[in-house]
Amino acid sequence: MTEPLGFSVRIFVPSGEPEGLRFVEKSNWTGKGVVLPRSLFNTIRAGKVLNHTGMYVLWEPGELGEPPLAYVGEADVLSRRLEHHARNKDFWTHAFAFLSKDQSLNKAHAKYLEARLVKLADQAKRCELTNGNVPRTPALSPADRVARGGRLNLLSKVKMQTHGRQVGRFSSHRRVSCRRRCLDNVRRLPGVLQRYATAKCRTGAIHMIQEIQILIDSYSDWLKDKTVLNQIDKWVEITTPYLDRHNDYMQIYAKESNGGFVLTDDGYTIEDLAHCGCNLESTKRQDLLQMTLNGFGVQIDGRALQVNASADNFAMRKHNLLQAMLAVNDMFYMAGPTVVNIFYKDVEAWLDLHDIRHTPKVKFTGQTGYDHLFDFVIPKSPQHPERLIRTVNRPSRSTAENVVLAWIDTKEVRTPESRMYALLNDSERKVDHTVTAALRSYDVTPVTWSERDDVRVELAA
Repeated sequence: MTEPLGFSVRIFVPSGEPEGLRFVEKSNWTGKGVVLPRSLFNTIRAGKVLNHTGMYVLWEPGELGEPPLAYVGEADVLSRRLEHHARNKDFWTHAFAFLSKDQSLNKAHAKYLEARLVKLADQAKRCELTNGNVPRTPALSPADRVARGGRLNLLSKVKMQTHGRQVGRFSSHRRVSCRRRCLDNVRRLPGVLQRYATAKCRTGAIHMIQEIQILIDSYSDWLKDKTVLNQIDKWVEITTPYLDRHNDYMQIYAKESNGGFVLTDDGYTIEDLAHCGCNLESTKRQDLLQMTLNGFGVQIDGRALQVNASADNFAMRKHNLLQAMLAVNDMFYMAGPTVVNIFYKDVEAWLDLHDIRHTPKVKFTGQTGYDHLFDFVIPKSPQHPERLIRTVNRPSRSTAENVVLAWIDTKEVRTPESRMYALLNDSERKVDHTVTAALRSYDVTPVTWSERDDVRVELAA
């Protein structure tokens, strides 16, 4: 039997961060592997490393007990195809690309590798493939497959490099030892889970800050990628990925003015509420509207919500205007005359009734520098830590995301013991369990209005 030949693998980590961008090369091989977190895609795209033909795998870890998700593809220009996936495929957290250092890998070779890896993944059944179609294996001569010192024996090298690089699911091999299998699963936990496990075993706090920073960077990338601009005369229409209560994308408008910028909703928020029968002309509601807008530094011009911005604070002022639009929309929207009071006022009255000391409308600046308004803050006591409260008049996926993002950004600048509560209005309709589950997964305690007495003691203490 022929003795297997030894080889060496070199992994180059440009940033020094083990879970960041990595380049993988093998001795006596003209190929190159690139491992990158999704959050770093724009960085590597600018470097033109992926402007070549090759194949790739998109990857996301599954929930505990669930298989990971994977997508296998090929492209004439990897950077263009991955850019398309960054805009249109939300599931993946990492990408693994394979190309040739001397550009000898052509379209047929890439298609061959794609088809073979899809077949291997299907046979191994260790991940869930999201490929809609099963690619055909192109006809290649045996000489081409083993040419140039085994270059298109590249398949075995791709498999070798993906083992331990988070895509070892293309092999059907199973370990016999339960303990070894458990250790192997821990080593293969991709992305966030792997770094979280490492943080628990090591210093914890420092690594967790790094992890939260990565999540915030990913959110910033998502926000930028999903924002669309359109020129309308002197105004620029900004379509954001945030949804209003009609599930329409929220839009604002910007133009230059006096050396700065004016940002406005063009009256949409208040006019939409008026068309739905929500009248804001009473003194009580006008006072509440003004208090809400003041918390975000937003002015009202006629019926338009408006802010002035400079080049330095444009991002923050845009953020504040969108937050004000969401807050006004949520606070004042009422389904006809059956709702006799504003939910925020109901919560405030309940807190006063039970002598729960609180400060209304408190704004905190998060780790990103953005401001977040919380409806009530209950100060720390000898028995309980600081408690932050957001009221949600119409609980939905979008309002839950708004609460979660505010909490993620804010908790890093509060004391570690601080707690977050979301009081959910279920007076007219039951709150969907997916909303409460999403809040709990980010350490936000959901409290439906019908069950508010369950937390009365811990809020009053």
